Amino acid sequence: MRGDMIEVFKIFKGFDDVKVTDFFTLSSTRLRGHELKLYKPQTHPDIRKNFFTVRVIDEWNRLPETVLHCNTLSTF
Repeated sequence: MRGDMIEVFKIFKGFDDVKVTDFFTLSSTRLRGHELKLYKPQTHPDIRKNFFTVRVIDEWNRLPETVLHCNTLSTF
């Protein structure tokens, strides 16, 4: 999970040469959490729940906002 979180951080900060929107959809609600909260799509049992783009969403959304606003990988 640590490696997955590092990879998501690199995608969001532009350290990897991919677009965030190719992998994730930002949540449209700001009721709880931070501004980088990800939308979690409905998945059918056991079909997609282990895909990288689905399994990291809950953990990413639980991270505190201060961690997400780090500028370098080492401070993340």
